Amino acid sequence: MKSSRTPKIVGVTGSIGSGKSTVAHMFEKLGAYRIDADEIAAEVLRPATKVFSQVKKSFGSRILTADKKSIDRHKLAEVVFRDSEAREKLNALTHPAIVEKMMKRVEEASKKQSVIVLDIPLLLERGSSLELQPTVVVYSDLEIRRNRIQEKTGWSPEHIEQRMAAQRPLLEKVSEAQFVINNSGSLGATQKQVQALWPHLRGQ
Repeated sequence: MKSSRTPKIVGVTGSIGSGKSTVAHMFEKLGAYRIDADEIAAEVLRPATKVFSQVKKSFGSRILTADKKSIDRHKLAEVVFRDSEAREKLNALTHPAIVEKMMKRVEEASKKQSVIVLDIPLLLERGSSLELQPTVVVYSDLEIRRNRIQEKTGWSPEHIEQRMAAQRPLLEKVSEAQFVINNSGSLGATQKQVQALWPHLRGQ
């Protein structure tokens, strides 16, 4: 059924390991339509796309899979998170295509959804062309984030620090948020905060 009201477009962000996708999924279970920027980023890097060709040309075969037919995102991450100039080059190549795809999905979802959640890692780093109302930052304590990343990825402490250093400090993002979800405790505690915030996002 088509919504009779202008949909609310909510940006959910955080820092690596803070649990932003966990929170975005919780909103989805409550009825929001979730759009995942990471999934879209993977799509724009698929073989035969314009962005694939540009990234391959810029970074060479070192970021390709063994068969040389597609981009190995882990290899690409190893390159760009050691070098801020390389990271900016990658963002310049991929960001416009990601935003374009995201805006198209928002436009389609707006025809029938009342709350659209954008799960965006770099929302407050690079800004957005979308009119977000509001932004939700997911916070977790630093050591908890380190442990979550290590358990999930098996990365070395050095690589974890590189990834964290590449993003703005989480407390800066918290200071700019309209709402903050503290994900330092149990999933149950986080769920309670999400449920308490949900009526505000729906405009009730």
